[in-house]
Amino acid sequence: MDQLPRIIVCFGIEGKELNINELTETLDIIPTHARGIDDWPEIIKKDLTFPEELQPRCEWGIDYEVDLCNTVNIPIMSVIDQLKGKEDKIFEFCEKNNLKRYLTVVIHAKAMCLPEITLSPYVLRYFGEMGVEIGFDIYTY
Repeated sequence: MDQLPRIIVCFGIEGKELNINELTETLDIIPTHARGIDDWPEIIKKDLTFPEELQPRCEWGIDYEVDLCNTVNIPIMSVIDQLKGKEDKIFEFCEKNNLKRYLTVVIHAKAMCLPEITLSPYVLRYFGEMGVEIGFDIYTY
């Protein structure tokens, strides 16, 4: 049982024009993490040679973490439960403000003890309709 991995799922919204307080009020969800442009290190804020996707931006997100989990769908469904009924607000707010939506699944596991990494048609459709990019970070040791 102690061989099962830890899975962290983060639903996030980011962009230079993101008003974190307005988004929080619109969705009536308190983020588990948020960062404004002023929160970035000075060296990054001053270096204009970084590619656009690495430049300072505002970030708003909700995370869900599960230890000893054998499938990515369990924490993903917990995130969906928090977002349920707010899909149109998310889509409209992001489209109006040119914001990126993403879902990141981070897996920490021992080698050969990875969880099932299968996304159901429901999960794909749910996030696809909101224009959410889905990514995976897998760390084995």
